[in-house]
Amino acid sequence: MKYRRKHGIIFVTILIGMLLTAGCGKAKESNVTVGNKVPQLDTSTETSKKKTKGSDKKQESEEKTEEKKDVYIVYRIDDETQTIRLQKVKNGKFSEYGISDATAYRDKYGEFTSEGNITEGSPVQIGTANQEGKLSYIQQSDQVWEQDNVGKFSIDEEKNMIVIGKTKYYYDDSLLVFLDGEQISLDTITGNDKLRVAGMDKKIISVNVTSGHGFIVLTHTDLFEGGSISIGGKHIYKIEKDMNVEIPEGTYQVTAANDGYGDTKEVTVKRNETTVLNLDEYKGEGPKMGKVKFILQPEGTQLSIDGKAADVSQPVELKYGTHKLTVTSEKYGTLTRKLVVGSAESEITINMGTEAKKDKEAEEKKSSTTTNSSSTGTNSSTTNSLNNKKSSSSANSSTGTTSTKKNSTGNTGSSTKKSTSENSGSTTKKSTGTAGTSSTSTDNNSLKQISDFISTILD
Repeated sequence: MKYRRKHGIIFVTILIGMLLTAGCGKAKESNVTVGNKVPQLDTSTETSKKKTKGSDKKQESEEKTEEKKDVYIVYRIDDETQTIRLQKVKNGKFSEYGISDATAYRDKYGEFTSEGNITEGSPVQIGTANQEGKLSYIQQSDQVWEQDNVGKFSIDEEKNMIVIGKTKYYYDDSLLVFLDGEQISLDTITGNDKLRVAGMDKKIISVNVTSGHGFIVLTHTDLFEGGSISIGGKHIYKIEKDMNVEIPEGTYQVTAANDGYGDTKEVTVKRNETTVLNLDEYKGEGPKMGKVKFILQPEGTQLSIDGKAADVSQPVELKYGTHKLTVTSEKYGTLTRKLVVGSAESEITINMGTEAKKDKEAEEKKSSTTTNSSSTGTNSSTTNSLNNKKSSSSANSSTGTTSTKKNSTGNTGSSTKKSTSENSGSTTKKSTGTAGTSSTSTDNNSLKQISDFISTILD
């Protein structure tokens, strides 16, 4: 009996040692990993390789993104030497690259476009250059806002400020201004010009004069002085001796008339050129009379000409020259207009609703001009008054939505990235903690089983 008990104790002692050794090994292993057993050295090496690879890709991606952020202004494109000269917006420095038939031209969305759509003054981003210095692609920048057909603006060179509509923008000494592909001075722009403006946030980075101005000089004005000249029906001036008028470039029907004399001719005003009109050619035989058919809207509208009621049921005969029209409607009130008669027959439509709307817009623009004048000086007032005949409300509205759209996209992307990063870190940390707790619980269960087993044997 003693012999069997002695051998039993020895057997139990050995068994306890074996179980404790196995238990300690398992506890140590659980602190390292959870799940299927994998050689630890190999896993660590593989993970390290993946992390390094991922880090390299991330760095490469960040480098590409950083490169893409650089915005340039096209300064000159030389087809003969196949080079393009660019100014970097960030620092105003110039650089020159080669271009070839292999250089791709893209719009802001990355789609292929005609090379004619990228010209002097265009904001662009560029691809990498090959060993010969030739660019892989030139793309219209998607980080820049552009407003086209801008006619309502003022420039204050003392404050380096340009007001478009009611919005103030600034510029610095690196601003590039172009006309027909050639760089010009900002002070050559007048209120009769139309502009395409590019900027980033509140900074204007390039200006292109898309529609310029020319001049009309009148000679031999003796017979017509005190009369009127109408250019395209929009620009009406009182004729003075040897007068000089600045007009937006284009082709117009020009009427000069006074006291029964006058005529209408087609005249083309070219950019930065002076067109001379000899009014002797407008005199003809006189005095002349012209028949004008009036169409008044809405029904019931009344018309008086030079203070006398007019019967508009048939054409009204008027002497060549300037006449004052007074139009009255119960709904819209009374409006006054100037009419220059310089042809044998003509037809005039007066829509009181449309004319009242024009008057209201003109009043609002006049009010805006006064506001801008007080903040930008006398030059602004002069420029804006010239631009009251033009409207650019649709371009401003369109540019504000993309910006907003761009700003909105940028913020959203940043927010999403931050949120994802935080959530991932939180999840990983929590998962690791749970794994550790699970291993400890397993070790406690194993020791309890050993204890129960020993008690059974000893009993």
